[in-house]
Amino acid sequence: MKRLTLIIGIFFFAGLLRAQLDSVNFSIGGNIGFDIMDRETSTTNTFNLALKPAYHFNENIAVGIIAENTLVNRIDESQNSIQKDSELTDNFLTLGLFGRYYKPVANRAYLFGELNAGYLFGSRTIDNSSGKSVNDVNGYSANLLLGASYFFTPRLSGSLNIGMLGYRSETYSPENGNENTTTYFESGIDAANPSLSVRLFF
Repeated sequence: MKRLTLIIGIFFFAGLLRAQLDSVNFSIGGNIGFDIMDRETSTTNTFNLALKPAYHFNENIAVGIIAENTLVNRIDESQNSIQKDSELTDNFLTLGLFGRYYKPVANRAYLFGELNAGYLFGSRTIDNSSGKSVNDVNGYSANLLLGASYFFTPRLSGSLNIGMLGYRSETYSPENGNENTTTYFESGIDAANPSLSVRLFF
């Protein structure tokens, strides 16, 4: 009798767990970006790969995790530059959290605002006529993003970010020398060069 009660209890708990799992709405999104900036005396190549899994409480609110890798390579050939004939390579990994609010505006179309914050770490390598040096880098960032999403199907959406307000602080620790901290403030709306991403729901 006790065994039968235990078996019934297990099936009952499994049914409740299955119902809860069926009602949970998870998604995973991400984007791959590549940018080339050519100037008269320098060329900068930037590659970005980001993954953002999320849990959706309802149609409007989602929270998730950010994992983003950024690679930057810059070659400076200016004879007037302090780092003339130099090559700079950044390799950063950012881990953080984000919250997103969706506002429906039409059938399958949403506007959204996103607040995210993360910790970044990695390295910066500088190779010039004085030699090669490697700096450890760590810091943090916080951003407010504005964008739009469109659901092609109930399980697949595409998004674009067209506006942002951001803050970033980076501390460079050279092999020899003192630490140096640099802060950046970014803002603007760039509808001509939006950041595109896709999100899969399951």
